[in-house]
Amino acid sequence: MKRIFYIITAFALISLFPACEPIVEEANVGTIVKDASELKVTIGALYGEDGYLYKVQARCESAVLCQWTDGINTSTKNDGEFAFTFSGDQYLTLNAFTADGRILTKNVEVKGVIAPPAYPAYGFLFGYTNSIETAEKSWVWNDDWDAPDGGPVGAIIMSGGAPSSGRDYWGWTPLLSDKKDVCNEGEGSKMVLTLKGKKITKYDPQGKVVGQGSINFDMTPTSVYGSLGTLTFAGTNILFPYDYNNMAPWSSSTFTITYLDDDHLMLFIPSSNGGWYYVFNAE
Repeated sequence: MKRIFYIITAFALISLFPACEPIVEEANVGTIVKDASELKVTIGALYGEDGYLYKVQARCESAVLCQWTDGINTSTKNDGEFAFTFSGDQYLTLNAFTADGRILTKNVEVKGVIAPPAYPAYGFLFGYTNSIETAEKSWVWNDDWDAPDGGPVGAIIMSGGAPSSGRDYWGWTPLLSDKKDVCNEGEGSKMVLTLKGKKITKYDPQGKVVGQGSINFDMTPTSVYGSLGTLTFAGTNILFPYDYNNMAPWSSSTFTITYLDDDHLMLFIPSSNGGWYYVFNAE
């Protein structure tokens, strides 16, 4: 009866997924899993319009609870879809939780992944690299770049609102050295974005760590003009996480990305009397 139950469960799981081209497939469906080598997994290829491998779909078909990770993102379901951020052979890691409380770990190789990367914004934010282990980029306050669409030079720019068409600059960029409260996150400070684990580390002008946490990058544009997606911080917040008018901490840790290239990052957050653009240069 147990064998029949596991066979029915496995087929029920398989029926939930769309068909895709298998890259890796291993046997032993329907057995009680005792070793990682017995885990049955399928890695499917999803191709973009240009014919390149765009994403991969990982599927666990054994009678276990599975968790997938590519080293950056994690799926806590038995299946997961991953868009790799650089080209080359890579690995997915499967952590399988058995009914008797054991955790089995299996690394699954995926060859020839994505050329070019599916989301170039990852390269802009974290730096271009051939390895998750080395993807890291430092961002410092802007002091020499004209904000796009007629904006002024500066690190923080006041806006009249959350514009949906055009950037509503007020043209004022306060000096970060004006307020003593922010000296450790003002001029000379920086934030370092690390791709592995999607981490942020903030440093004061003397190189001391003043904040650590994680970030989540969402590619879905918002209604704010120029939006490319959002950055959400956890455990810490952006450099100088205050509404400049009253020096109150922001209640939100989500910022809209309104401009991004290899050298510049511009974030927006609304406030009760308009909003603020935070402008950074790659170090």
